[in-house]
Order: sequence, then C-alpha cells, then structure tokens
Amino acid sequence: MPRIRLLILIPLLACAGQVQAQTAPENRWLLCGQPETLPPLPPLSGDPQAIYLTADHANLDPKGMSLLQGNVLLRRGDQQLRADQVHLDARSQQITATGEIMLRDSNLMLRSKSISYNLKSQEGSLGQTSYLYGPEHAHGQASEVKREGPGLTVLREASYTTCNPGHEDWLLTAGKVRLDQQSGTGTARNVVLRFKHVPILYTPWITFPIDSRRKSGLLPPSIGTSGNNGTEVRIPVYLNLAPNYDATVAAHYMGLRGTQLQTEFRYLTRHNRGSIYYEDLPQDQQTKTERSLLNFHDIGHYGSHFRSALIYNGASDSNYFQDFGTSLSLASTQFLERRADLTYQTSAWSLLTRAQAYQTVDSTILPADRPYQRLPQLLFQGGLPDQAGGLDYHLRTEWVQFVRPDSLQGSRLDVMPTISLPLSGSSWFFKPAVKYRYTGYQLDKPVSGYDTRTPNRSLFTSSLDTGLIFQRRAWGNTYQTLEPRLYYVYTPYVDQADLPVFDTGLAYFDFGQLFQDDRFIGADRVGDANRLTAALTTRLLSGSNGRELLHASIGQISYFSDRKVTLPDQTVEARARSNLAGELGAHFGDYWQASGSILWNPYTDQSEQGTARIGYDKDDAHIFNLAYRYLQNDFEQTDLSFIWPVTARWRTVGRWNYSLKDKRDLETLAGLQYDSCCWAVRIVARRYVTPTTGKYNDAVYLQLVLKGLGALGDNIDSVLKQGIQGYETNY
Repeated sequence: MPRIRLLILIPLLACAGQVQAQTAPENRWLLCGQPETLPPLPPLSGDPQAIYLTADHANLDPKGMSLLQGNVLLRRGDQQLRADQVHLDARSQQITATGEIMLRDSNLMLRSKSISYNLKSQEGSLGQTSYLYGPEHAHGQASEVKREGPGLTVLREASYTTCNPGHEDWLLTAGKVRLDQQSGTGTARNVVLRFKHVPILYTPWITFPIDSRRKSGLLPPSIGTSGNNGTEVRIPVYLNLAPNYDATVAAHYMGLRGTQLQTEFRYLTRHNRGSIYYEDLPQDQQTKTERSLLNFHDIGHYGSHFRSALIYNGASDSNYFQDFGTSLSLASTQFLERRADLTYQTSAWSLLTRAQAYQTVDSTILPADRPYQRLPQLLFQGGLPDQAGGLDYHLRTEWVQFVRPDSLQGSRLDVMPTISLPLSGSSWFFKPAVKYRYTGYQLDKPVSGYDTRTPNRSLFTSSLDTGLIFQRRAWGNTYQTLEPRLYYVYTPYVDQADLPVFDTGLAYFDFGQLFQDDRFIGADRVGDANRLTAALTTRLLSGSNGRELLHASIGQISYFSDRKVTLPDQTVEARARSNLAGELGAHFGDYWQASGSILWNPYTDQSEQGTARIGYDKDDAHIFNLAYRYLQNDFEQTDLSFIWPVTARWRTVGRWNYSLKDKRDLETLAGLQYDSCCWAVRIVARRYVTPTTGKYNDAVYLQLVLKGLGALGDNIDSVLKQGIQGYETNY
C-alpha cells in the first residue's frame, strides 16, 4: 500500500496560523472558562513517516480498491485521520472518507462529513468543515475547503474567531479565501469584521501573508483626540518593498492643524541595519508654516572588529515637541543629536572616531550654554590586565576638535595611563592605583586673561581602595554581611584657570560618587583631592538561593584640604566633610521592592536630596508604584502609578505625578479596561504640562482589542509604557 501524505491538513493550518504571528501571554484566555483542548497524541514507537492503519473491518487490495470501515484511524507522525469509512484506490491514488471525520495534528483539529483527495495530483476537497486551532483559542467554519494543486487552496464561506463557540462577540468572515503557499500569499474577497453582530470593517478584496514572508497592506487605523491637535485619525499602510527593506506610510489627520504625512523606511543589508523616519505637515493651520521632523539611525558591522553608528535628528522649529510630543519627556526635549561613529575593537583595545553635533530645540538656551560640536573626536582605550606581578595596565587617550560659533574654539589632547594592583581574598580586597594625566590644548585664541594659545596640565593621582567582608547567620537560613570600605585619593593642586571649559561639569553626587577619583566629568578640569571615603554596607542574603533580601549603605568623604580647582564662576570648596550619602534596597516576598537614597548635609542637619520608591509587580494586571523625589531649592515631586483589577473583567490604570513645590499636577493619567474572553476595550485620559509654556495638553485614547486578531484605535501600550514603570504589553 502506498504511503499516504495527509496534506489536506495544510490549508487550514495556514488559514488559522496566519492571523497573528506574534506570541502573547497565555492568560489572554483565562476568562473563556474551560476551553476545548486537543489531548496530546500518543507517541509512536516506530517510523514516524510510516502510515499506521486500524479499523473494525478492512478489505485491502494493494493494486485496486481498499475499503476500511468502522472506527477507521490513519496515523502518520503527528497527523491523524478518523472516519467511519475510507476508500483507497491504489491505481488512481484517490482517498475518499465519509461519516464523522476528524482530521488533526498537535495544534489543529478539523471536523467534516466528507473528504476526497488525490495523492498524485494533490487535489481534493472537504465538505462543510469546522476547525479548532488550540494555540490561538481559535475556531471557525468553511462551507468548502478545496485543494487545487500543490500549495494552492481555496476556502469558501470561511470564518475565524477566538471567542467561545456560541458566543462569537467578534467574527471575521470571507466569501472566498485563496491561499498560495508557494508565494506565501493569501487573498480574500468580501471580507467583513463584525463586533457584537455589527459590521465595523469591510473590504471587497484584501491580500495577506500566510507565512513569515511580509506582505504589503493596510494596517489598523487609530483614532484619538488631544488638546494640542484636536481629533486625530491615523491611517497607516505597510509596504513590503523587498526582502531586506520595507516602509510604513501613514496619513495623520489632526483637526486643529491639518494632515501630516508620516514615513518610516527600514532596511537590513549584509553590514548595516537602520531606519529613516520623516513626518511633514505642509501647512500647520495654527502657525501657517511647514512643520517637519527627521530621525535617521544606522548601525554597521564590518567583520569582527569594525562597528559604525550614524544618528541624525532634526526638527523644523523650536516648538515642535511642545506641539506634537506625546509625553512630558518629549515636550521637554532640548537638544537633538547628530553623530557619526566608527569603532575598531579587539579584546584588548578599541579606537573610536566620532563626529558629533546638536540641534538646539529649546530656543531659550543662550548660545554660550549650548553644547560644543566634536568635529572630530578620537578616543583610544586599551588594557593589559593580570600582567607580571599581578599588575593591571590601562590607557585612555582622547583628541577632540571643539567647534561652536561665536565662542572660544580649539582642540584638546588628553592622555591618561593607569597602573593598579588588585588583590583580593574571600573576605577582603586591596587595590592601590596610580594614574597620570596630561591635557594640552591648541586654541584659536588665548583664554581671556592669559596670553597662551597652548595651555596644558599634567599631574598624578594616587588612590587606594580597600575593604573587608564579614558574614554571619542572622536567623534561620538567612545570612547578614557587614562590609566596611575605605577609599583614599590624592591629587595635587594644579592651577587650571587658564584652561578652557569645553565639555566638563561637576559629577552628580550620590553614593556611587564616593568611590570616584575625580569630582568632575570631562577633561577640562581635574579636581585636587586629599580625601578619605569611609563607607559601610550591610546585606541580608537568602541562604537557599543567595538572593539579596536587603542592602543598606552609608558613606561620607573626609577632606584634608580645600578643593581649589573650580569651574568658572564657582568658589573654592572648604568644607571638611561631604554630605552623608545613604541608599537602601529591599525585596519583600516575590513581588514587593523598595528603594531609597538620601544626601544629608551635616552642617545644616537637613536633607538636600532624597528619593524613595516602593513597588509591587506581580504580573501585567497587578502593578503598583509610589515614588518621592526631592532636590533642595529645585523640585519636590510625588509619583503614583498603578494597574489593578477591580473585578475579573475590569481593570484600572492610573498615574499621578505631582509637584509639591509648585502645587500643581505635572501629569495625570486615568483609564479603564474591560476584558472578555476574546476582546477588550481600553480608554485612557491623559493630561501633562508643557515645560516651556506651562500649559496643559489633554488627550483621550480609545482602543478595541480583538484577541488573536489585532487592535483598532490608539496605541495605548506606548502611552502606558511611558507612564507606568513595569508595564508590559498585555496582548
């Protein structure tokens, strides 16, 4: 008897599997009750490609017609056919099955009354057919499934839904579906999407991919409203231009401003990948001007050593992000980066060549306060660890040409070799280090008050980092550590007032800064230092898995001399002690976390800066964050965000970012989500203040999610990701 290929499975597998390729959380279907599942097929002990036949009665003729009757079962690998009666014609290789027919594999089950299939021509048909596709909780029907040749299948009067049988809240139907597996393309005619039995989308003709190959077509539109732009409607079209590049083009209508064209082009070559995004509003009805934005990103890999990066961002005007930004962070954008990098890297060293500039978006920033352009920057870094005697060697060398109109300009060479001797044991570490630093300039004119165009500076920095680690059993299977640490730095004072300041500022002071050898970031200043950091850390560790349950650290710097090196317009620092820096982190159970930090001024007995946060993150439906941020004489804010279920079907989302100093809301967000078995609806209202104008922007987002198919409306996921820490896409 010839081997029977059960290719009749393929059409329905393709039809159901193409609807949603991405993976999604399995808890999407928790509200569906006990779904119909496919029990696993029993394992085969023999050849998985062989055909296994069983029947109550069989009349076999290897050269003619064979008849199997009563509980007929044909099995090959993970494909199985059950029927009441099967005819097999060896001469024509025709298979005909009748009665209660079930055809299935590990994921898909089909039920029909009749099957006729020819193994030679690979043509055949199923009569009235219903199917169940387990991974997507999907089912549907077709009045006929006809295979018209290898890889070509036609379905008539077909349907698809992920709702429970008998409760099809949404249903996708098509008069005719044609699936061409060789081209990976499907076409459908008279396609209707119904929600609650009401047609919401119709197209007389549509094409779609049925495998991993991409296909051009219309993407789901989005509808919303905002205070800045009025009613917004966005209709995107996806263009599959070639296997290695594509584009998305969208018409974005804004009731108060006009229609904007948005284009994103993506590409992938042998050595490069990147994207170009451009949006243009030919005439803004509010400003009567053209408004546009351009973003270009490219990452290159050339062999095992060369890397490149290209970034270009540009906006047409300084108010662009205030008017079109979708969040508080975008609305406060001040600079747009433009950069080109070429890096050569080995396991021991790297060389970076960079050209970098910025567009200043915030027009209120004075020219003297805008960043310099680096045209170009050369940066060499290399290391030789664990050399003779256990010594580590490191070298960092940088040369930069700084350019800024109507400002002091010039180049800077910075050379910094370091030698260290890291020693450690199970309960201690000891690391002395010596660093030499030379910085020289070639300026277009002397620094004000000095007559040289080639100022320079050279000095040594010595440091010693050492600590102990004590451990004891705290209680049960919990252990506590006590980790005292000392860090000493000495850098002699060198007058640097004749050096320009191109890209240098004071480092942000926190607990981590206690163990840095310089209080400046950038090469234009090296802080003089004769100081000792004393810090203490304690941790609670789980003895069963080593997980850190709690850590607390506190530290302070003692200065043995004044800090005379300053930036322009700053005064000498004469305090003998730094602020007391502390930080705390804790984990409670599997889902609660807490963290905090503080900077305490020992001279005023006041906190100058502090943060505190407590968070709960069990799953995508149970998230809670409460944070407090404080900076003396600058800001004091609270930030509350959450996602929490009210019932099994209703879920709330919210955020409240409030300025205690200004006594006003910075951002508020409130929303509801209703979940059913196979669909969800989400509505979110949002308000945030524009930093430069102080005015509020209001927006409302609405989205209908058809589980297993897609979403219609605004992209609420991006809004929630920006506003709620820990949020992940639900569908």
